[in-house]
Amino acid sequence: MWPRFHGAEHQLENTLAGATSPYLRSAAQQPVAWQEWGPAAFRLAERLDRPIWLDIGAVWCHWCHVMDRESYEDSAIAALINAAFVPVKVDRDERPDIDGRYQAAHQALNGRGGGWPLTMFLTPSGEPFAGGTYFPPDGRGGLPGLRQLAPRVAAAYRERRDEVADLARRVRAQLAAVRANAFAAGELDERLPAVIAGQLRTEFDTVFGGLGQGEGPKFPNGEAIRLALAGGFLTDDDALMRAGLLTLDAYARSGMRDHVNGGFFRYGVNRRLTVPHFEKMDYVQGALLAAYLDAYRLTGREHYAAVARDIRRYVDGTLSDRGRGGFYAHQDADVSLDDDGSYYTWSLAQLQSAVPPDGAEALRRYYDIESAGEMREDPSQNVLRIARSPLEVARALGISARAAQERIVAGTGLLAQARQSERAPFIEQTVYTDRNGMMIAAYLDAYETLGDT
Repeated sequence: MWPRFHGAEHQLENTLAGATSPYLRSAAQQPVAWQEWGPAAFRLAERLDRPIWLDIGAVWCHWCHVMDRESYEDSAIAALINAAFVPVKVDRDERPDIDGRYQAAHQALNGRGGGWPLTMFLTPSGEPFAGGTYFPPDGRGGLPGLRQLAPRVAAAYRERRDEVADLARRVRAQLAAVRANAFAAGELDERLPAVIAGQLRTEFDTVFGGLGQGEGPKFPNGEAIRLALAGGFLTDDDALMRAGLLTLDAYARSGMRDHVNGGFFRYGVNRRLTVPHFEKMDYVQGALLAAYLDAYRLTGREHYAAVARDIRRYVDGTLSDRGRGGFYAHQDADVSLDDDGSYYTWSLAQLQSAVPPDGAEALRRYYDIESAGEMREDPSQNVLRIARSPLEVARALGISARAAQERIVAGTGLLAQARQSERAPFIEQTVYTDRNGMMIAAYLDAYETLGDT
């Protein structure tokens, strides 16, 4: 028998069927009685004297789908949540303000950054007192399971109310102090650009490219790269300029780039950028398009223009609303809840089935496609990355560099044709104003820089 919680006689119902967000509507059939964020949910929590179970995620988030499948579609776990909490689900793309607020609260509570899914526990007035990110249904790897966590949090709220209120007050005070410091007035100092450049220089990984020296993850930061390029150019800081260009070169070769359909994935999971998380966001495309255009203008090197055109090829074909205008939000990583980027990865057998032998051998060497790949779920699957230059491929095969390049281009085209027969990941067709502004600016920049229409 599950313990009986306060207000358990009140039967909540899932209210997401009428939500505007496709992500929220996708949870409308879950047994968890999700409510949308708003005054009605908080009034309900106040009336029932229950804490709020806040789940913040996104349709592109792989681990959000995992937690949905493992826990929120489990009727026993749903019964625990429905009996003791008012569950509220938020689309972080639709409400980045709410996400930002509770990501900061997660940092204050746990001393580390958050992520998605974000799982927070709130008082009926919205004050956070506990939380984390992904939780499994049962404890593993040092993480508590939801079957144990739900009764424990509910009991803390019910039996140690003063402690909960005190913790919520301390989190509120800490966040207020952070905000006050962030917006505090200060004197402008002529040394500030040099200080910023110095800090930025230390952030770049000068071995493998990208920002951050740790094992990962590494997110593509087009704005930081543009700042490095501009700062390096304006102040003759060659080291800063080289760091920005090295990162763009690394991105272009890496597994974080879709070498078949164009564009870039959301981030690399490791320092070498060999394996990405496969969702493709509009804001990543816009920021990197602008960065590669800057690099082309500053250096005149054609390969930067080629990557910029490759990003536009993907956006034009997949994320553009040709009828009404505007740019879509993103394309998912996965085609199902049990998937992990299979649309974008290739086994050696798939390569050899799609491409004739001469071309397949060139691509095998160029993209480093082997019988043992990089994907943990299916070790035969390879993430494409440029491991060798066309000249190195030519020497290995005993052919001219031109012939190697022709085989690589033709073979990659055949991979694109083979991919067309596969079910493509979902495209989120919401048009966000801020992201469209970024993309429009990048497209105008592309027209001015490349002369393309």
